[in-house]
Amino acid sequence: MSERRPQSFQVPLRVRFRSPTERAQWERELATLHSRDSQSLPTAVTESPADTETLRHTRQIKELIRLGIMLRADLGLAEILQHIVASTSICTGFRILVVHLIEEGSDVLSLFACAGMNKENEQVLRQVRRPVEQVLRLMRPEFRISQSYFISHDYVADFSDIVSVTNTLVEDYTPGGWHPDDALIVPLFSPRKKKLLGFLSLDDPEDGKIPTRESIEVAELFANQAAIAIDNARIFQEREAEHHALEEACNHLRGELEQIRHGDLRVRVQSTHEKLLPIGEAINAMVEEMSAILGDVQKVT
Repeated sequence: MSERRPQSFQVPLRVRFRSPTERAQWERELATLHSRDSQSLPTAVTESPADTETLRHTRQIKELIRLGIMLRADLGLAEILQHIVASTSICTGFRILVVHLIEEGSDVLSLFACAGMNKENEQVLRQVRRPVEQVLRLMRPEFRISQSYFISHDYVADFSDIVSVTNTLVEDYTPGGWHPDDALIVPLFSPRKKKLLGFLSLDDPEDGKIPTRESIEVAELFANQAAIAIDNARIFQEREAEHHALEEACNHLRGELEQIRHGDLRVRVQSTHEKLLPIGEAINAMVEEMSAILGDVQKVT
């Protein structure tokens, strides 16, 4: 990733995409996703709330199981996260979801996956490299619900520097419901290192209501799947880097042994990898003993 910061902060501080055409398009896409998902689920016999609730829980469980299986597949991190945000949208009813991850070795967030936005809106968010501190300011105790944070539009003046997108209009707002300036973020924590990896942002609920604790906890289940996927990907990267370093150290050791094989006993092995240090020390001790024996033989001769 380039070290030069893109000219992202020339973008207006608060971005809103409120095209009714885009909103209608997204609703059609979401309806298609629901239709495709429902083909593999039992058909409710009645329209009672209990049956609807059972069907919803069944769908959530099926999606979590599917994602759990997918985590064991040989897929890239970006692809897995894209599946996770799509499943989260279907099972929670939020139209817009965005996953920002903390860049390795920095305090800046980068967009990794999103749902509910067209390419143009997605490109705007990709250009804005948001400082982690900017989001940490949202994590106030009074905003916390379960392990997540709901930030009401009443506090929007305190966070006017946050860049966000939405499909809803202020005119569509119903008092007591979801406001276009409301925000819900779920922190992503590494289950292995217990450190912050990034954030899952959710916006624009289908029902237009403020999410309940139960619906937020469902979103957190999917966020946990995302955190596991991120952790697995980074473990794989670390192992790949370790393997590459060990392979280079072995090549270096092979070159030094080749010099010794050709009779240059002045060579001393310089191990470049900690796992090869015992081997290097043993070889050096052997070479020194051979040099001493040959020296004695020369004197006797």
